[in-house]
Amino acid sequence: MSKNKATDYNKLLRANIDQKAWETLISVGNFKTYGPGEAIYVQNQPSIGLVCVLKGKVKTSILFTDGTEKIFNILEAPAIIGETAAIDGGPGICSATALTKVEIVAVPPDKAREVLLQHPIVALSLLETVGKKLRCMALQAEDLSLHNISTRLARLILNFEQYGVFTHQDEEHCLQITHEELASFVGTTRPNVTTFLNEFARKGLIKIKRGKIIILDYEGLCRHAESEIV
Repeated sequence: MSKNKATDYNKLLRANIDQKAWETLISVGNFKTYGPGEAIYVQNQPSIGLVCVLKGKVKTSILFTDGTEKIFNILEAPAIIGETAAIDGGPGICSATALTKVEIVAVPPDKAREVLLQHPIVALSLLETVGKKLRCMALQAEDLSLHNISTRLARLILNFEQYGVFTHQDEEHCLQITHEELASFVGTTRPNVTTFLNEFARKGLIKIKRGKIIILDYEGLCRHAESEIV
């Protein structure tokens, strides 16, 4: 096994994706590439199928009528998206957008359902990814209902994988994300996010780098995350 393939397998393990299921899906789909900012699929539009992200980083989100965006997940390859529409044959319930140069394999809905029926390991792997994302959405909904913006932001930084940021990174206390993306996650504006992050930094809770947030005082940030409820 080459070094690149070994790295890919390690990432599959971290992403909780079964290797055989992954290989089965990408063997029957159509290869496509997207540039940063390009839509992979769009909410309420016909599904392109089950999407296996081979390379790059994507976000899934919904756009409200007032133009507000709510991000559900940020995922780095390897990842699977578009599960719901691929399974039930309906339109997309959200949009997926490339954040970097992205390579994918799109498995058409009919082929995806055929694979799921013929390969139980693929179906199980897919159910696990759906279950993980549902837990993320439940946590996000809870935070929007119960906590103010500052607390939501602290909770996301502390629990970013549980919140829906799947980047398979090695640094446990380092979050790679932009202020705009954070704002779309916690339901506020980018200036508000910047204000609260600067406040956290002044208190010595975090360190802000370009595109990164590093936790300096984990216990202090935990206390902040537990201290404020609407």
